[in-house]
Amino acid sequence: MIKQSKEVFMHHEKKVYEYSMKNDYIEVCFINIGGSLTKVAIKEDNFNENLILRWNDYRDYIVNDGFQGALVGRTAGRIKNAKFTINDVEYQLDQNDGNNNLHGGLNCLTYQYFNVTEIENGYELSYFSPHLESHFPGDLEIKVLYTLHKDEFKITYMCKSEQDTYVNMTNHMFINLNGNSRRDIKNHLLTINSDQFLEIDQEMLATGKLLSVKSTPFDFTTPKLVGQELNSEHQQIKFGNGYDITLQLNGGDNCIKVFESESKRKLTISTNYQAVQLYSGNFITQKMVFENNHIGEKNLGLCLETELVPFLDNILLRKGELYNYYTALRFTKETL
Repeated sequence: MIKQSKEVFMHHEKKVYEYSMKNDYIEVCFINIGGSLTKVAIKEDNFNENLILRWNDYRDYIVNDGFQGALVGRTAGRIKNAKFTINDVEYQLDQNDGNNNLHGGLNCLTYQYFNVTEIENGYELSYFSPHLESHFPGDLEIKVLYTLHKDEFKITYMCKSEQDTYVNMTNHMFINLNGNSRRDIKNHLLTINSDQFLEIDQEMLATGKLLSVKSTPFDFTTPKLVGQELNSEHQQIKFGNGYDITLQLNGGDNCIKVFESESKRKLTISTNYQAVQLYSGNFITQKMVFENNHIGEKNLGLCLETELVPFLDNILLRKGELYNYYTALRFTKETL
């Protein structure tokens, strides 16, 4: 495996580095701000086709509108009224999505500088989130591993808190198997091993109900093009302006598959998380400029954010408990 790093710019006297790791099958690059992924490429393309979205200007990762490729937390998703109570203490979070909290708030992990060290097969990214950072309780020690295993890129999330808190981490990479963002992802054939989705309201908040995917646009139990029902009149599609829904997974091994027929590129995902947030890049706009000066457009990237089912009672991390989850992404070129 070849590992390299380079300084890409300075921000407030802090150096921003891009790290790369490459074996005989796959190359992955990321920066230390938010652990944001900047490249995933495979040998069959001579490592020249980027299979995720990347900002054209690295400085855009400072603001990172849309959380491009970044680690998200402490809590992925939305928290109603941006408040919760733990052990009889109420915590008021940032209201950064209307009246609600999105992805942990204005100072979430996406914008933090991670300490990066080399380990076997990849890198360890570490960050200490102090008590009441983004108004969450508990000192939280965070470690994320980015490792390569043949043609598989594995993300491992680990953390521990010195008091009860809420944690639900994910990565917000935008996948585009067309390569180098050359067109939208409506032509991607998607399969998800899920029989139920979380109902949302008009504020995109989970109502607490799990509904059957049967006879809905959210049924991906057999392969279906992302674009086939993307403009459905289904109320849940209208709320999200496209796909922006949590699907509860039936099992973790090879539970998600994405295939692009022209290039024959395939992504297979395995995880020990309980759910995936399916997001079809509904708010990518022409104001966004991606790699090679590619102007943004709706549905240019597909997010498959593996996570815990985002009910507060389900994402409670008790004092001293180890949070330990992984997502493995296998990128290949093959027939369906």
